[in-house]
Amino acid sequence: MVKYDWSFGTIKVKNENVTQALAAESLSANVLGFIAVNGSGSTISKGTPVYISNYSNNKIVVSPADSSDSATLPAIGVAVTNIENGKAGLIAVNGVVSGIDTSAFSNVNDPVYVAVGGGIGTSGSQVIGRVLSVDASSGAIYVQGAVST
Repeated sequence: MVKYDWSFGTIKVKNENVTQALAAESLSANVLGFIAVNGSGSTISKGTPVYISNYSNNKIVVSPADSSDSATLPAIGVAVTNIENGKAGLIAVNGVVSGIDTSAFSNVNDPVYVAVGGGIGTSGSQVIGRVLSVDASSGAIYVQGAVST
C-alpha cells in the first residue's frame, strides 16, 4: 500500500507489517526498488550499496556491501535515503539516486563501484552503476543493480 500524507509531506509505504514514511522527494518514477529493513547495527547512509544479509519475519534485511569482504557481495542495490538501524527504507535496484557525494569521480558515465571499505568508489570488485552528475553534495548515479566486473 502506498499513501501520500499531506500533513507531513511524506509517502507512507506499507510492506507486510512494516510501515515506512519516506520524504516525497526520495521517491520518483526513475527508481525501481524494494523496501528492506536495516540489520547492520548502525545507520545506512543514502547512496550506500547494500546486500541482502537476512530474511526474517517475511522482511528482507540489508547491510552495507564492501568490496574487500566477499561475504557482503554482490550488492543488490543502493539506499535511496538514510536508513536507521532496525528501520525500513527504500533500496534502488535500478534507477536514479541523487543528492549524494560523487566528487571522487571525473566524468559522467564513469562506472560506480562498491568500494573497498563500503560506500561507492572509483574502483572495487563490483560495478553498481554509472555517474550521472559529479558534485560533492548533489551528485547523482544511475543504479544498475548487481553487475559484476
